Amino acid sequence: MNATIERLTESIAALPEERLDGRTQGGPVTGGRVMGMMLLELNAEVRRRYSLGPRVRGLAVASIDPASDARNKIEPGDVIVEMNFDPIDSVGQA
Repeated sequence: MNATIERLTESIAALPEERLDGRTQGGPVTGGRVMGMMLLELNAEVRRRYSLGPRVRGLAVASIDPASDARNKIEPGDVIVEMNFDPIDSVGQA
């Protein structure tokens, strides 16, 4: 699989796990685990937390499993914009 990743310029802490399935200030946070990463769809809460502008598309990386091959390549706060050369905006597309 090929993925295109945009790295943010500053390191940002992940959203707490207990908030991923509930309602937040910006509405429900939708996410899921894909290839050892917790990926979040970009809603108002996630955009605010990671300082993402309205033009950014993709999925935010909230956390990475320590045993995942991605742990040395991807960081929390990165945004995955495509997988297998197809743009993605939802966990269902990943």
